Amino acid sequence: MGPKPNQKKIAISIASVNIEGIKSNSLMLKKLHKNNDVVCIQEHWLNSYEVHTFENNFKPQNSSFKCKETDYDFSHHKRGNGGVALLWKTKLNPFITELNCGNERIQTIVIDSTPKICLITTYMPVNKNKGAEEYLENLCLIEEIIDTTQDCKHIIVGDFNASLRRDNAQDKLLQKFVKDRSLFNQDTDQMTYYGHNGTTSQIDYAFSDDRSLLNEYSIGEPNAINTSSHCEVSIKCEVCIPNNKCQDTNFLL
Repeated sequence: MGPKPNQKKIAISIASVNIEGIKSNSLMLKKLHKNNDVVCIQEHWLNSYEVHTFENNFKPQNSSFKCKETDYDFSHHKRGNGGVALLWKTKLNPFITELNCGNERIQTIVIDSTPKICLITTYMPVNKNKGAEEYLENLCLIEEIIDTTQDCKHIIVGDFNASLRRDNAQDKLLQKFVKDRSLFNQDTDQMTYYGHNGTTSQIDYAFSDDRSLLNEYSIGEPNAINTSSHCEVSIKCEVCIPNNKCQDTNFLL
């Protein structure tokens, strides 16, 4: 769909990665932030009291963090675990609204464009402990967000800790969710996870209920900068925005 007379077409680049620690993998984050308008992070490993310091030292950008809080003695300075975050360049501020929904594994923003986009990033539970029960609970939370933002197209990115190419209990739940919600993704055999023990799998994805929003879908390769066992998944969305909100011409098409 082309822009209306009072609109301009822009391209918004989005990258998602399980970073396995923002502080230890800061070079990878800087690379992603330089090359993308929005960066979706899983497993930032920050405690809540560390987020403010990180935000002050990483500008110009805006961010929205959720931390997994645990009970421990802060005097021991134990690192955080889990956590999700969305970071976006300040030029997108006029279009971004944060949504207070989900849990510590899910973070959501709405991009006020045409079409309007609800962007969800998630770090889904690992296949152990409560297993499929906890996994299903988190999928239900994502479905609630989709159902309450029906005026939006949806992009769901993250570390799903399940695969479209396997058949364990969590895999089947993810596959059913994708089918039931008529979600699209890039059909590729490329792996996204390279374990330190030599195992590989495809568990990191970008899904959308609008195929046109998954332009230039790509998966990164293992490299020396990235200390995580996960590779980034990147997409580019072409949308329209009002002329009077477009102050930055760097992302015009």
